[in-house]
Amino acid sequence: SGSTFTNGPILVGTSVSTGTASQPLQVTGGAYVSGSVGIGIANPENPLHISGSPGTLLRLDGGGAGTGTRDIVITEFNTPAYGGIIRYDSIADLFTVGTLENSVVQYALNIARATGNVGVGYTQLNSTVKLAVAGTTLINTNTLTGTASQPLQVTGGAYVSGSVGIGTTNPTSKLYVVGDGYFTGVVTATSFSGSGTNLTDIVTSIVAGTNITVSGSTGQVTINAAGGLDILEVMLFA
Repeated sequence: SGSTFTNGPILVGTSVSTGTASQPLQVTGGAYVSGSVGIGIANPENPLHISGSPGTLLRLDGGGAGTGTRDIVITEFNTPAYGGIIRYDSIADLFTVGTLENSVVQYALNIARATGNVGVGYTQLNSTVKLAVAGTTLINTNTLTGTASQPLQVTGGAYVSGSVGIGTTNPTSKLYVVGDGYFTGVVTATSFSGSGTNLTDIVTSIVAGTNITVSGSTGQVTINAAGGLDILEVMLFA
């Protein structure tokens, strides 16, 4: 039914132990397995099947090779120039999930190890910025709702607890606009501050009959004829 070895480790490719006494199989050089390999499981369901208790099940490091990049590459058979890549760069201190396009790494998602900051399309991350995105960001949709020159496009509502600045980095009001504003609908407010000299298409006066005029900007009442006095007296004392 098989061979049993109990007197020390089995050494393959060498006559000198390359591991420790607790390792019953020690291989020096390459190895080929035509079937599946199970680690911690007797009936592996995949070419490499690892089973164990919660914790670290697989660890990859560079050994004594020094600093640099360590990659896990996933490609189609016989097309190593195209596929996906998971990389850790110990010099840049950056963890990357990306793709391979003609052997060139396309850095889709980058995470700084020390801070956890994320860059999408960026390899140089600002230590104070949690998320930096290169290109257009769509929220609540997968279709452009604006133009390519608009890096943030939101479909649906949005909530901002602080202040919003348009054309300014330090808004002092809930909505602070530097420049012109254009509204196609109704603007409603409980009060307006300013002289109103640049406002257009608003009521500037109210005419009561033919004798009394009330200014819309100052509230001043103008009586145009003596007969208007009687009308005013009726309005005031009625």
